[in-house]
Amino acid sequence: MADVKISQLTAAASAVAADQLVINKDNGDTTFTSKRITFDNLRGSISKLGVPASTDYTGVEADGTLVFNGAATVWEDLQVPGMSVGAGPSSPDLIHFAGSVTLSVYGFDGGSTLEQVYFTCQIPHARKVGSTIYPHVHWAPTTAGAGNVKWNLEYTWQNWDATFGASTTISVTAAAGGTAWYHHLTSFPTITGTGMGISSILVCRLYREPSDIADTYGADAAFLAFDIHYEIDTVGSRQEAAK
Repeated sequence: MADVKISQLTAAASAVAADQLVINKDNGDTTFTSKRITFDNLRGSISKLGVPASTDYTGVEADGTLVFNGAATVWEDLQVPGMSVGAGPSSPDLIHFAGSVTLSVYGFDGGSTLEQVYFTCQIPHARKVGSTIYPHVHWAPTTAGAGNVKWNLEYTWQNWDATFGASTTISVTAAAGGTAWYHHLTSFPTITGTGMGISSILVCRLYREPSDIADTYGADAAFLAFDIHYEIDTVGSRQEAAK
Protein backbone atom coordinates (compact mmCIF):
# COMPACT_ATOMS: atom_id res chain seq x y z
CA MET A 1 0.00 0.00 0.00
CA ALA A 2 1.37 3.40 -0.96
CA ASP A 3 2.24 5.93 1.75
CA VAL A 4 -0.23 8.75 2.26
CA LYS A 5 0.92 12.02 3.82
CA ILE A 6 -1.34 14.06 6.07
CA SER A 7 -0.58 17.11 3.89
CA GLN A 8 -2.09 15.30 0.90
CA LEU A 9 -5.53 14.83 2.47
CA THR A 10 -8.41 16.78 0.92
CA ALA A 11 -12.05 17.31 1.80
CA ALA A 12 -13.00 14.61 -0.67
CA ALA A 13 -13.09 11.01 0.53
CA SER A 14 -10.03 9.02 -0.54
CA ALA A 15 -9.64 5.25 -0.58
CA VAL A 16 -6.30 3.48 -0.28
CA ALA A 17 -6.57 -0.29 -0.61
CA ALA A 18 -10.26 0.06 0.22
CA ASP A 19 -10.51 -3.28 1.96
CA GLN A 20 -7.93 -2.09 4.48
CA LEU A 21 -8.10 1.68 4.96
CA VAL A 22 -10.50 4.54 4.24
CA ILE A 23 -9.58 8.20 4.70
CA ASN A 24 -12.37 10.77 4.69
CA LYS A 25 -13.63 14.00 6.20
CA ASP A 26 -16.38 14.08 8.79
CA ASN A 27 -17.76 17.31 10.26
CA GLY A 28 -14.53 19.11 9.50
CA ASP A 29 -12.34 16.56 11.28
CA THR A 30 -10.16 13.96 9.64
CA THR A 31 -11.14 10.35 10.36
CA PHE A 32 -9.04 7.32 9.43
CA THR A 33 -11.14 4.14 9.40
CA SER A 34 -9.89 0.58 9.00
CA LYS A 35 -11.19 -2.83 9.94
CA ARG A 36 -9.58 -2.63 13.36
CA ILE A 37 -8.65 0.92 14.37
CA THR A 38 -9.84 4.49 14.04
CA PHE A 39 -7.92 7.76 14.36
CA ASP A 40 -10.70 10.19 15.19
CA ASN A 41 -11.01 13.94 15.66
CA LEU A 42 -7.38 14.73 14.96
CA ARG A 43 -8.00 18.48 15.18
CA GLY A 44 -10.23 18.37 18.28
CA SER A 45 -9.52 18.33 22.00
CA ILE A 46 -8.57 14.65 22.00
CA SER A 47 -7.35 12.25 19.34
CA LYS A 48 -8.61 8.68 19.71
CA LEU A 49 -7.12 5.36 18.69
CA GLY A 50 -9.56 2.47 19.02
CA VAL A 51 -12.68 0.80 17.65
CA PRO A 52 -15.07 3.37 16.12
CA ALA A 53 -17.74 4.72 18.51
CA SER A 54 -16.25 2.72 21.41
CA THR A 55 -15.48 4.08 24.88
CA ASP A 56 -12.40 1.84 24.92
CA TYR A 57 -9.56 3.80 23.32
CA THR A 58 -6.09 5.28 23.69
CA GLY A 59 -6.22 9.05 23.36
CA VAL A 60 -3.89 11.99 22.94
CA GLU A 61 -5.21 15.09 24.70
CA ALA A 62 -4.81 18.64 23.37
CA ASP A 63 -1.63 19.15 25.43
CA GLY A 64 -0.13 15.88 24.16
CA THR A 65 -0.90 13.78 27.25
CA LEU A 66 -1.38 10.08 26.45
CA VAL A 67 -4.46 8.59 28.17
CA PHE A 68 -6.04 5.12 28.29
CA ASN A 69 -9.82 4.79 28.56
CA GLY A 70 -12.10 1.86 29.33
CA ALA A 71 -10.56 -1.47 28.42
CA ALA A 72 -7.46 0.35 27.11
CA THR A 73 -6.11 0.81 30.65
CA VAL A 74 -3.15 -1.41 31.53
CA TRP A 75 -1.76 -2.99 34.70
CA GLU A 76 1.52 -2.78 36.56
CA ASP A 77 3.13 -4.12 39.75
CA LEU A 78 4.08 -1.99 42.73
CA GLN A 79 6.81 -4.29 44.05
CA VAL A 80 8.15 -4.92 47.55
CA PRO A 81 10.93 -7.53 47.18
CA GLY A 82 11.04 -10.04 50.01
CA MET A 83 14.54 -9.10 51.16
CA SER A 84 13.82 -5.36 51.17
CA VAL A 85 11.29 -5.38 54.01
CA GLY A 86 12.00 -4.04 57.48
CA ALA A 87 12.69 -6.46 60.31
CA GLY A 88 11.70 -5.74 63.90
CA PRO A 89 10.10 -7.51 66.85
CA SER A 90 9.14 -11.09 65.93
CA SER A 91 10.76 -10.86 62.51
CA PRO A 92 11.12 -14.09 60.49
CA ASP A 93 14.45 -15.90 60.35
CA LEU A 94 16.57 -16.22 57.23
CA ILE A 95 16.30 -19.72 55.81
CA HIS A 96 18.15 -21.49 53.01
CA PHE A 97 16.13 -21.54 49.79
CA ALA A 98 15.29 -24.62 47.70
CA GLY A 99 18.14 -26.74 49.06
CA SER A 100 20.82 -24.14 48.37
CA VAL A 101 23.23 -23.19 51.15
CA THR A 102 24.00 -19.86 49.44
CA LEU A 103 20.47 -18.54 48.70
CA SER A 104 18.40 -17.20 51.59
CA VAL A 105 14.91 -15.76 52.08
CA TYR A 106 12.74 -14.95 55.08
CA GLY A 107 10.79 -17.93 56.42
CA PHE A 108 7.55 -17.27 58.33
CA ASP A 109 7.26 -19.78 61.17
CA GLY A 110 4.59 -22.46 61.06
CA GLY A 111 5.05 -23.72 64.61
CA SER A 112 4.06 -21.35 67.38
CA THR A 113 5.61 -17.91 66.85
CA LEU A 114 3.89 -14.93 65.22
CA GLU A 115 6.36 -13.44 62.74
CA GLN A 116 6.03 -10.17 60.84
CA VAL A 117 7.70 -7.67 58.50
CA TYR A 118 7.11 -3.99 57.81
CA PHE A 119 7.18 -1.84 54.67
CA THR A 120 5.64 1.19 52.99
CA CYS A 121 4.30 1.61 49.45
CA GLN A 122 4.06 4.94 47.60
CA ILE A 123 1.44 4.91 44.85
CA PRO A 124 2.90 5.79 41.40
CA HIS A 125 1.72 8.78 39.36
CA ALA A 126 0.50 6.54 36.53
CA ARG A 127 -2.23 4.88 38.64
CA LYS A 128 -5.84 5.63 37.73
CA VAL A 129 -6.96 7.89 40.57
CA GLY A 130 -9.62 6.32 42.77
CA SER A 131 -9.20 2.82 41.30
CA THR A 132 -9.16 -0.39 43.32
CA ILE A 133 -5.78 -1.97 44.09
CA TYR A 134 -5.00 -5.69 44.26
CA PRO A 135 -2.43 -6.78 46.88
CA HIS A 136 -0.91 -10.23 46.90
CA VAL A 137 1.97 -12.22 48.31
CA HIS A 138 4.46 -14.49 46.54
CA TRP A 139 5.62 -17.40 48.69
CA ALA A 140 6.62 -21.08 48.72
CA PRO A 141 6.14 -23.95 51.16
CA THR A 142 9.43 -25.37 52.42
CA THR A 143 8.22 -28.98 52.69
CA ALA A 144 5.84 -31.34 50.91
CA GLY A 145 3.50 -31.28 53.91
CA ALA A 146 -0.21 -30.53 53.68
CA GLY A 147 -2.08 -27.69 55.34
CA ASN A 148 -2.93 -24.03 54.89
CA VAL A 149 -1.01 -20.81 55.42
CA LYS A 150 -2.95 -17.74 56.55
CA TRP A 151 -1.38 -14.43 55.52
CA ASN A 152 -2.46 -11.21 57.20
CA LEU A 153 -1.93 -7.66 55.95
CA GLU A 154 -2.42 -4.71 58.28
CA TYR A 155 -2.37 -1.33 56.54
CA THR A 156 -3.35 2.31 56.66
CA TRP A 157 -3.52 4.39 53.46
CA GLN A 158 -3.57 8.15 53.11
CA ASN A 159 -2.94 11.00 50.68
CA TRP A 160 -0.18 13.51 51.30
CA ASP A 161 -1.25 16.64 53.20
CA ALA A 162 -3.78 14.55 55.17
CA THR A 163 -3.87 12.56 58.43
CA PHE A 164 -3.54 8.76 58.54
CA GLY A 165 -6.46 6.92 60.10
CA ALA A 166 -6.76 3.68 62.04
CA SER A 167 -5.34 0.58 60.38
CA THR A 168 -7.32 -2.20 58.72
CA THR A 169 -6.36 -5.89 58.54
CA ILE A 170 -7.23 -8.18 55.65
CA SER A 171 -6.38 -11.89 55.43
CA VAL A 172 -6.17 -14.73 52.96
CA THR A 173 -5.76 -18.49 53.52
CA ALA A 174 -4.02 -20.64 50.89
CA ALA A 175 -3.16 -24.32 50.66
CA ALA A 176 0.53 -25.23 50.78
CA GLY A 177 -0.19 -27.74 48.03
CA GLY A 178 2.06 -30.65 48.96
CA THR A 179 5.09 -29.62 46.85
CA ALA A 180 8.14 -28.05 48.45
CA TRP A 181 9.34 -24.76 46.97
CA TYR A 182 6.31 -24.38 44.72
CA HIS A 183 5.86 -20.69 43.81
CA HIS A 184 2.42 -19.50 44.96
CA LEU A 185 0.82 -16.15 44.15
CA THR A 186 -1.89 -15.60 46.76
CA SER A 187 -4.26 -12.66 46.45
CA PHE A 188 -5.62 -10.68 49.37
CA PRO A 189 -9.08 -9.09 49.21
CA THR A 190 -8.99 -5.97 47.07
CA ILE A 191 -8.59 -2.52 48.61
CA THR A 192 -10.92 0.26 47.46
CA GLY A 193 -8.96 3.31 46.34
CA THR A 194 -11.72 5.90 46.31
CA GLY A 195 -10.23 9.34 46.96
CA MET A 196 -6.64 8.06 47.01
CA GLY A 197 -4.41 9.97 44.59
CA ILE A 198 -0.84 9.94 43.30
CA SER A 199 1.95 9.72 45.88
CA SER A 200 -0.46 8.48 48.53
CA ILE A 201 1.24 6.00 50.87
CA LEU A 202 0.33 2.68 52.46
CA VAL A 203 2.06 1.77 55.73
CA CYS A 204 1.96 -2.02 56.05
CA ARG A 205 2.62 -5.00 58.29
CA LEU A 206 2.60 -8.51 56.81
CA TYR A 207 2.40 -11.34 59.34
CA ARG A 208 1.64 -15.01 59.96
CA GLU A 209 0.08 -16.26 63.20
CA PRO A 210 0.57 -20.06 63.43
CA SER A 211 -1.79 -20.33 66.40
CA ASP A 212 -4.67 -19.15 64.21
CA ILE A 213 -7.06 -22.07 63.74
CA ALA A 214 -7.07 -21.45 59.97
CA ASP A 215 -3.27 -21.82 59.72
CA THR A 216 -2.58 -25.57 59.58
CA TYR A 217 0.71 -25.85 57.67
CA GLY A 218 3.34 -26.71 60.26
CA ALA A 219 6.53 -25.64 58.46
CA ASP A 220 8.08 -22.35 57.38
CA ALA A 221 6.49 -20.42 54.53
CA ALA A 222 9.25 -18.87 52.41
CA PHE A 223 8.44 -15.22 51.69
CA LEU A 224 9.46 -14.13 48.18
CA ALA A 225 7.74 -10.78 47.61
CA PHE A 226 4.71 -8.63 48.24
CA ASP A 227 3.23 -6.54 45.48
CA ILE A 228 0.16 -4.60 44.40
CA HIS A 229 -1.42 -4.72 40.96
CA TYR A 230 -2.73 -1.28 40.02
CA GLU A 231 -4.52 0.14 36.99
CA ILE A 232 -2.82 2.72 34.76
CA ASP A 233 -4.70 5.33 32.70
CA THR A 234 -1.81 7.70 31.88
CA VAL A 235 1.93 7.27 31.41
CA GLY A 236 2.50 9.57 34.40
CA SER A 237 0.85 12.63 35.91
CA ARG A 238 0.09 15.77 33.95
CA GLN A 239 1.79 17.91 36.59
CA GLU A 240 4.50 17.15 39.15
CA ALA A 241 2.05 16.87 42.05
CA ALA A 242 -1.32 16.51 40.31
CA LYS A 243 -2.84 13.92 38.02
